[in-house]
Amino acid sequence: MRSGLFFLLLFITSLDSDAQINYSGIYTGKINGDFTQIEMQQSGTGVTGKYIETGSTYDIKAKVVSGNLIGELLISGTAVPLATFEAAKNSSGIHLELLLLGVTRVSADFMSSTDAQVNTGSASAPKALDSPALKPPQDKFERDPAVLGHWLKEEVINSGFGDQAASLVTAYFLSFYPDGTFVQEIATSSGGSNWSMADTKKPDIAGHWYTKDQIMYVRPTGQKEYARLNRYLFHEGALVFKTEAGKYLIWNRR
Repeated sequence: MRSGLFFLLLFITSLDSDAQINYSGIYTGKINGDFTQIEMQQSGTGVTGKYIETGSTYDIKAKVVSGNLIGELLISGTAVPLATFEAAKNSSGIHLELLLLGVTRVSADFMSSTDAQVNTGSASAPKALDSPALKPPQDKFERDPAVLGHWLKEEVINSGFGDQAASLVTAYFLSFYPDGTFVQEIATSSGGSNWSMADTKKPDIAGHWYTKDQIMYVRPTGQKEYARLNRYLFHEGALVFKTEAGKYLIWNRR
């Protein structure tokens, strides 16, 4: 009986200790070079809030366990998880370990910034995104803030069998900026059973963009008029374009 009471007291003490560790506040840092802001509110051991990265906002649902914060990033307004994470307090803020889509691991340190303003993807995003040296368009077109940021699409071609097998990977790097400009770069790598080679990123195409009714319109550099690109949607954090031929082109945030 005394043993059971002892463990119960330890459990209660642990809960009290976790509740005393306060993760409430605003934290700022960078994920893959992109400005990111985290807002959290704690009640007991439960924590909720917002994770804001290059114009995209995700809901935070977490709990303090043994001093660390363990939880999920959910697509805003849904119960669909984008990532799981674990955070720990340090002298300047928090250290964050993210597992995106159950595949990609990302580590970052965030500084406490209680006086910071929430980044909605409009005011401070242009500076954080390092917009290229393109002249912003002078127009009143709408630009979906959820599109902003850096995206990656890869295409793989395999050929041959056994020792004669080879593969070619083409990676496309696409960035949409709040000032209405976009840049796409391209890089390739190839390899076989006993050889490999890779190319550095090279400029592919650049210009201006806008959105209307979930359709992307672009005007490449040198063109006078915008052209309809594709209808787009978002699925589990990915930007998906649907072509006129019915093919889906999937871009993952990077």
